[in-house]
Amino acid sequence: MSFTTKVDTDPGPTARVYWSHFFSFADKGPRGNQGDAYTGMQVTGAGNERLFLFSVWNATKDEAKAGSPGSYCVPFDGEGKGMSCRMAVDWVAGHTYRSDVKHEGDRWFSVTVTDEDTSESFDLGRIRAGADAILRDGMTDFTEYFEWSNPNSSCFDQPYSSATFSLPLASSGKVPEIAEISTTATPGCPASTTVTPVLNGSRHDDAVGNTVRGQVFDSSGNVMQGSLSGSPVTLRKPRETKHQAWVYAWDSTLRLPESDQCLTMTTPGGAVAMTGCRADSSQQWTYSASTQHYVSNGLCLTTQAGWYSALTVSACDVNDSSQKWTPPSDPLPARG
Repeated sequence: MSFTTKVDTDPGPTARVYWSHFFSFADKGPRGNQGDAYTGMQVTGAGNERLFLFSVWNATKDEAKAGSPGSYCVPFDGEGKGMSCRMAVDWVAGHTYRSDVKHEGDRWFSVTVTDEDTSESFDLGRIRAGADAILRDGMTDFTEYFEWSNPNSSCFDQPYSSATFSLPLASSGKVPEIAEISTTATPGCPASTTVTPVLNGSRHDDAVGNTVRGQVFDSSGNVMQGSLSGSPVTLRKPRETKHQAWVYAWDSTLRLPESDQCLTMTTPGGAVAMTGCRADSSQQWTYSASTQHYVSNGLCLTTQAGWYSALTVSACDVNDSSQKWTPPSDPLPARG
């Protein structure tokens, strides 16, 4: 059975998103639940490697074997238990990745991933399932933003992403029972989520109206860095950290991940700081693509003496390079 995934819009290296194909095996197996599996790709947060995964519920350590050099198999625990074979791969947005799930005999299944744009392939590994056949019913493609488990996360601090999933194909061609698809958006952020049927698959758009997550650059190549609540926001050298991982949200706030903290104008002319998000006028920033200004209450976000200095707000001047900013991405159209 083959599945394909193409991440059309990368949410950023500091995001935590899983694009996955869920399927089951024809029998739940000797331990009663060794019949559910996932295969897919992830971006796993600041400083972490991107992954491809193949996981089978209730498989044990002696029922998982690594594949290509660099792959490894580990137990997982949380939403069930089982074994997962993984490999760190710096996957590329816009490339189509095909995952071929193959029965190798005696209930052992392998997953080979192929980049259809480059023809490069690697073997994630093999895991023993509860049956020797894949069940045609209940296959599901989904996008999971797995910061949902942090109580400080919200729909506003999640980065925009889009991905296209294909209908699964059997080795003999398309499976008739899954030639039709249904789409569902979970209730967490329904106004920010769109799942659309496309030719031979579906397209998932999430965090609609937000930017991707990334760094906000000044005109000198330094970036905006936030920290604890109430602390001044400063300029720093770029590095991959969640303190430089901004989303410009559809409600015009600038937010850091998993913190419920927003960029705030404390007093006119004073330093800007991170405070609890409340979306009042002191936290709403209008970004102008033509002037590259962030404006709050008629004042512009401004750098001071360069690297490590605290940011302030001051009267806007279209010719002032200390007020020029480059956001994580161009602000997207407001959600409908």
